[in-house]
Parts: sequence; C-alpha cells; structure tokens
Amino acid sequence: MIRHTGSEIRERWHMKMPRFFYWLVVIACGIGGTAFAINTGVPALGGTLDAWWTEWYGRILSGCIGVVAACKFTVAGGYKDIDPDRLTHGNTVLDKDIDDMSGEPPREETESFH
Repeated sequence: MIRHTGSEIRERWHMKMPRFFYWLVVIACGIGGTAFAINTGVPALGGTLDAWWTEWYGRILSGCIGVVAACKFTVAGGYKDIDPDRLTHGNTVLDKDIDDMSGEPPREETESFH
C-alpha cells in the first residue's frame, strides 16, 4: 500500500493544475522565499530579529508550504482528465478515503448536479 506512494506523489506533482492554483503557488513561494531570506540574511549581516518575527516565522513558512502542497496536488479538471493507466487507485495512502476504510472502491454517483 505504501510502496507506490512516492511515485504517486511525483506524478501528481508534475500534473497540470488550475491557473488559479498556479498563481497561489507563485504568491506563496514569493512570501515564503522573502521570509526565509529575512530570517537568514539579517543574522548573517550581524542584525538581530525581533521576538515577534521569531515567533511568526515558522507559522509563515509552514503556511506557505501547506498552500503550495495543496495547490500542487489539486488536479486540473478532477480525475476525469487523468489517464487511468497512469494512476494506481487504491494502492497508495493518498487514494484512501478516511470515511470508508472498508477497502471497497467508492460508488459512483447516480445524479448529476450540473
């Protein structure tokens, strides 16, 4: 079950994502990169960081990392655009539904809300 998780993450990382999420990744990387540059550059130049910055730095950086991860694993168009031969449904941790741990594949919806 876990042996295919690395390749699944790699495939999902390189898949096409929606344009809105692309811009969220760009903004999050800019904010995170700026925070990292401040946190490493100021002490390297002999300065000291304020207490509020030390407290909030980890939160800023982890928030940016979370946004990037969520955006990169969001697949454009849902799963209908993905070639079913490329994914190993049910063989990775990422494909398990938290509510349904019975091991059965999810049932298809009969109604369409479009």
